[in-house]
Amino acid sequence: MGIEKNTLNIHTIDYTAAPGSLISSTKLENMFKFTNSLLYTIKQIPSITTIIIDPSKLLNLDKNYYQNYYTEEMEKIIDGLTEQLEKLIESKSTTEGIILIYNLNKFITSIEDKKKIEPFFKNIKKYEKISVIAVEETKKLKDFQYEAWFTNIFGSGNGLWIGKGISDQSIIKTSSYSKELQVNYKNDMGFSVIDGDAILVRYIDFISKDEEDENE
Repeated sequence: MGIEKNTLNIHTIDYTAAPGSLISSTKLENMFKFTNSLLYTIKQIPSITTIIIDPSKLLNLDKNYYQNYYTEEMEKIIDGLTEQLEKLIESKSTTEGIILIYNLNKFITSIEDKKKIEPFFKNIKKYEKISVIAVEETKKLKDFQYEAWFTNIFGSGNGLWIGKGISDQSIIKTSSYSKELQVNYKNDMGFSVIDGDAILVRYIDFISKDEEDENE
């Protein structure tokens, strides 16, 4: 995911080890470059199927490269994924995958029948081999933090924080409140929080390099 600021060690995360992970910041746009870079990195792992849900069409990904990139008909998407997960569970499949939802709030509010939400996330947890990464700004995550489906998947408090503001929120939970947490970092830095321990990381960024090459 990047380089740890204090040790210069490479920082990695196994997103298949937990049913759900959060990526958050004060604004959704703060997470754009990191999310694109993360998706590119995951795409290089042939054993992992990546499904990207982007109801706001903000990532603007190449559908020829990211063939499982969905931007419309969220009701059909959740129906299809829930059904597919049930089949994987019944067949005792070993298929591994990651579902990344960019703008979780938009995804949830786009689904008219709210009764479909909990079965989808229950199947995620039951199957165990497909995980969800939810990308959303912290103030909108607050709308869901007491929902059963949210606490069952994302309730550990673990996740990535991008940029400034980690000390002003309570979704991604840190066990201490050091001065380091209060610094106004730019969006190429932030904290990886695991069981309350916050590690300062300079994140991967393949997008800025591409933009520089295009401008040369």
